[in-house]
Amino acid sequence: KIKQFKIDPLRPPHVTLSFMFAPPDKRKRDLDGMLSSVKQLIDAISEEIGIDDTWFELTLKRGLPVKHGQVQVTLKGGIS
Repeated sequence: KIKQFKIDPLRPPHVTLSFMFAPPDKRKRDLDGMLSSVKQLIDAISEEIGIDDTWFELTLKRGLPVKHGQVQVTLKGGIS
C-alpha cells in the first residue's frame, strides 16, 4: 500500500484519470451513467494511491462496442 501524501494546497497534485468505455452492444448510453458505473473504481484508485479523488481530473470517452464490453483506464500525474 502506498502511504497517504500530505497535500500542499498551493501545489495540489495533478492526477488525470481517463476512461474509454467500449459498450457490449450498440445501445445508447449516456456519459453520466458510464461515470456512475466506475464510481467504486475511482474510490479504489484514490485509496490505493493515497490521494483524495477531489484532486482528480476525469476524462470520459466512448469507444466502439466490443464483445462483453470493456473499460480502459489510464492514470497520469501525481505529486510534484
